[in-house]
Amino acid sequence: MKLRLTFLLLASFLKISCGQESFEEILQETYKDFNVQHIQPDSLLKLNSKFYLLDTREQSEFEVSHLENAVCVGYDNFSLDSVKEFAKSDTIVVYCSIGYRSSKIAEKLQEQGFKNVFNLYGGIFQWVNSELPVFRKGKAIEEIHPYDIFWGKLVENPKVKKEYKPKSDK
Repeated sequence: MKLRLTFLLLASFLKISCGQESFEEILQETYKDFNVQHIQPDSLLKLNSKFYLLDTREQSEFEVSHLENAVCVGYDNFSLDSVKEFAKSDTIVVYCSIGYRSSKIAEKLQEQGFKNVFNLYGGIFQWVNSELPVFRKGKAIEEIHPYDIFWGKLVENPKVKKEYKPKSDK
């Protein structure tokens, strides 16, 4: 799994650096090996039913900003204990930076019998590129953790500051 992620990162880095591939093309390449349902940011906003929103990025990324009401469950140390209170029929939406890590977590949830699991299409990067709000400590902000300098090139919204480490709010 780590080798596949490393290869994906390297290949995408080369394409991003050379300006050869669009964000949409990178998403298509990222998602091709997953059997996961996706939900677009605008569709998530229109959901009328109750859903759980799980941020599968690491805590340091979450602390910079996240979607409102999201719960950080991480990726490297993800545990099914974080969803033990959920019914198998509950709607769960997972996200990360662009959707690779969250797709892996979505598959784990599906393997455990969860029926209504969705990956946020394009992750938090697509969310901010769509000019939707992210939050830190309950307040809307215009900052995002871009994973690293190379993936940060996919954050195309000029209003959003790229912050590589958590800030302490005074």
